[in-house]
Amino acid sequence: MTRAEFAAAQDSMFANMRRMVEGIVSKPPKTPAAPGTPAPTEAGAAPAAPVDVSAAIRREREISEAMGDHPHLGREQRAMIRSLIDAENPSDVQAFIAAKAKVFPAAGPPPTTPNPGAPPAGGRPVSDGGAPASAPPVTEDTPLWKMDQISRDRLIKEKGLTWFRAKLKEQAKGTRVQLRQR
Repeated sequence: MTRAEFAAAQDSMFANMRRMVEGIVSKPPKTPAAPGTPAPTEAGAAPAAPVDVSAAIRREREISEAMGDHPHLGREQRAMIRSLIDAENPSDVQAFIAAKAKVFPAAGPPPTTPNPGAPPAGGRPVSDGGAPASAPPVTEDTPLWKMDQISRDRLIKEKGLTWFRAKLKEQAKGTRVQLRQR
């Protein structure tokens, strides 16, 4: 696309936007109709309700945060819950999503049952290596960034992803990270 074509497209777009705004702003005020008579509409179309953009953004952010508390949901499950939210318009989105998330199983491959095969012929048994090393103890004073992955996952499951992110951000305040030495 050349600069001239781009400029023409841009001019056309802004002209269309100006016409839309002028059409909305320059409409004459409507006189109230007599009680009991339906209000006339243009070409039989239903009048559009005004949209509160900030409320829509707040609602979308609330839905995203509530979905973040349920990382086990897959893409299709999240889409289905969003369509249910649009259809039912619940007042408490977080409780609604939590209730619907309980219905869905964890995303991922289906669980398999272990098949105990025959023990290996001769030699040491596989389980002779002893128990795996336990994770270091985690207390309330342990910084989140020092925890192992298992402890972080357990904490996210217990308290929620929103709490975990807020706590991590709080603990990271004032921390300096040097990316490159000069």
